[in-house]
Amino acid sequence: MPFLKRLRSRSHATAQEEATDIPAARTEASYDAPPDARSETPPPPFSFPTTYPVGQHNHKDSQGTLFLTRSDVLAHIRLLGAFDRLRKTVEETSAGIAEKLDAPSRWSLFVEVAVYRLELYLRALMATVHDGEPEKVLPPLDVCLVLHSYLVNPFCFAEDSLRVYPVLRSMPETLLGDIAFAIDPTSLQLMVDPAMQSIWTSLTNTPFDPVQHFASTTSRFTPDIDGFPSIEVPWLAEDGTGYAQQGFRALTPEGTEYTHANLGVLKLAADMFKCKPDPLATIAGTVINPWSLPDQPAGSEAARWVATRIARTLEVQRADSAHDVAVALGFDRAAVEQMFQKALGITKQPAIEAIMYRYRRGEAFSLHLAASVLREADYTAALGQLGWLRPEQVAGETALLDRAIARYHGFMDLVAANPRLITVPTVDIELTWQTHMLKSSYFADMKSQVGRYVDHDAAIEESALAQLFADTTEAWNARYNVPYSDCACAVSRGAFQPNAILSSFKSRVSGTASAAAAETKAEYSAAGYADASVSHPSELLCVTYANDRGSQQARHKRAKDTATQRKKTSPTSRPACPLGEQNGGAFLKPIPRDLHFGASGYGSTEPEGLITRADLADPSVVPGPRA
Repeated sequence: MPFLKRLRSRSHATAQEEATDIPAARTEASYDAPPDARSETPPPPFSFPTTYPVGQHNHKDSQGTLFLTRSDVLAHIRLLGAFDRLRKTVEETSAGIAEKLDAPSRWSLFVEVAVYRLELYLRALMATVHDGEPEKVLPPLDVCLVLHSYLVNPFCFAEDSLRVYPVLRSMPETLLGDIAFAIDPTSLQLMVDPAMQSIWTSLTNTPFDPVQHFASTTSRFTPDIDGFPSIEVPWLAEDGTGYAQQGFRALTPEGTEYTHANLGVLKLAADMFKCKPDPLATIAGTVINPWSLPDQPAGSEAARWVATRIARTLEVQRADSAHDVAVALGFDRAAVEQMFQKALGITKQPAIEAIMYRYRRGEAFSLHLAASVLREADYTAALGQLGWLRPEQVAGETALLDRAIARYHGFMDLVAANPRLITVPTVDIELTWQTHMLKSSYFADMKSQVGRYVDHDAAIEESALAQLFADTTEAWNARYNVPYSDCACAVSRGAFQPNAILSSFKSRVSGTASAAAAETKAEYSAAGYADASVSHPSELLCVTYANDRGSQQARHKRAKDTATQRKKTSPTSRPACPLGEQNGGAFLKPIPRDLHFGASGYGSTEPEGLITRADLADPSVVPGPRA
């Protein structure tokens, strides 16, 4: 099975209901010498810079750059706090179709409904475009929730804004601007005037209040795909064939069977057929890459090359409609992939995988947004455990915010210096990275400072992610001579390596230096946090294969190594981390004895055999690929 297809997954997880307080910042003191990457001593006192050296501006004559500010991060925290409050409200809702569902199932279904509301919103905005600008309509909180997850998948978002929904281009400023500042920092409620709510209702024919809509909705129409009818289908069905259920299945009046996989094939067939008469038509997954972001979809040479090759295939040349293309392919993803291999060449397999990933479902979006939202909810809950979802309290912790911002700039400098390294962020860097992705300047900043456009990975198998975090740690410690993570969970992952290992790593990763020779960057040190858990490895990308022997053997070894390392470490040197103590460390989430799909049988199975939202109570655990 292709590697990329094995990495996609993860969604929602439960968390403690009450957030903890953020510890007060450490008091400054004098130190004999600055700490290196192996030291547990807090960094010396200093003032945070106003700009930071990143990538192409990392030299002595540069004035540096500043990607984001405290106010940006605080606006993002208000958004996340409101999203977390919404989740808790939904899980307590028992009206309408949610009446007989357990809490995780309610939330999962709510997210599916929210994605549909985003479809309605974007379709309505496209109809209001005048002189190139859509009417300004602030969306309700559930739609903002989905937009947030969309934006933190920047390549998919940017490509869709070029190919499908040009109105998306204004969304970054909407979230961090109008929406964030309309959220009350104390109650975390979105305060939108009645006139704006009425505009929403008139455009989408749905209530502005997301919980009110959730209590009354029972169905949706299948996605609009050129050449195929859109039919009304229930969210839930007794036989498990509802749109939001694992076994979704419906028949059109013409007898065409709709499943999520089939709708994905139909969407691709429609785009393929457009390549025949339209020289500007493109296929999803071909427009944007780390070195190219055109103003128009057809401005990409790669996109035009793929579209031209597709237009010449027999399946397209002999077709008179998108339906004819789908019939020629047998409505089968495997046949589609074989066709791409013949048209593009087997050496283009990574590009083919990128295309197929974007056609897994029928929605116009290039990613499975519901799964992305559920995955983000897990990360947001982790922030709540650390006390970061209280905007008024966090606003007073200027040193904490400044350090998180500083470390993000160090992270991007590391990304710029090591283009072949897949860097894994810590919790604090994940927050600031996502904040930057919500800004309209993100792509321009990446190109001008890092030297290329930087995407945010979807999901990675836990053993691979653990090793990538160790590699990121080594590269960081070598480059900055300060610890990347001070969290107890990260000790066994090589967070503080001896110089011999760092020297060895230097030969494999460009742009690094030995810890002994590196300049100490105290502002990038994880040891400066009062709560070391802030530098816990971000597990947003983590997915476990429950029935893959190799994955389980690697997990067992890591668990054993972690336990051994903890016995050697003084219990007073680093306090227990609330994000990892219940699991025995990072990337070691317990696997339930029996995988299930929750009370309503939810989930979304990819055709390749991966379940992307298995076990709603613990959706980061998925069955491995079929043998």
